[in-house]
Amino acid sequence: MIAGCGFDRPRMDRTANQPELATQVNAPRLRETFRLSPPRTGLPVLDVLQKMKLIAFLLTFLLGGISMHGQGWNDYQLDIGDGYMVFRSNSMDVGIGREDGRSILHPGDHERVGPVVAYQVLEGYILTKNAGSSPRDLFEGDTYENVDHETKWFFVIPKDTESPLGPFNEIQFQATVERLELVPGEWLRPRNPEIIAPLLGSLLFLAMALPIIAIKYFYISIPVFCLLIWAAVRFWNKRRQNQAVDST
Repeated sequence: MIAGCGFDRPRMDRTANQPELATQVNAPRLRETFRLSPPRTGLPVLDVLQKMKLIAFLLTFLLGGISMHGQGWNDYQLDIGDGYMVFRSNSMDVGIGREDGRSILHPGDHERVGPVVAYQVLEGYILTKNAGSSPRDLFEGDTYENVDHETKWFFVIPKDTESPLGPFNEIQFQATVERLELVPGEWLRPRNPEIIAPLLGSLLFLAMALPIIAIKYFYISIPVFCLLIWAAVRFWNKRRQNQAVDST
């Protein structure tokens, strides 16, 4: 009974006409009108994060194992025959030694002499071509030196005495070779016999250097980063559209 009125409002039966309405609705048209986008087929966010964590862990483990070698990734000992070796401790210390570890020619023992850049092994002698060295002088008291590839020094090492003769300039070297009646051959450049360790060391260096470079040159890295994000979003949206079209 409604207050102020003399009659009762008839109650509407909400279930009475449901079968009739169901027969009047065009089901295909309704589905077409309220068509939902197809479900996403990509991996859930949680799965992606778990895979990223796994990849990060593996990279950390790999790079950590490599870093245990310190700065020795490019150090090597190259067998040149007759028990002699070319050893490399760093870019400046490349010299001649014996298999037992004895040093025969060390660049640090000679002023303004740098690393061995080429060598020859003859019957009774070893010939070396060395680069020069120059003071770095970045600050007061700086004792480090740079390799000077514009300067060349030469040594002649008799195998019987293992006492290097030199350093010689090119004219003095030619005179010494003629005096000893030596017949020089082709110069050989010392190379690291290992391949994997230097490669992994270079990759680790890049992994450590790229973030520093990106921060230093932020005015270049930030636009490039934004461009990569924009390209990735466009690619992802295009892929979703193609999947939606294929599902229809």
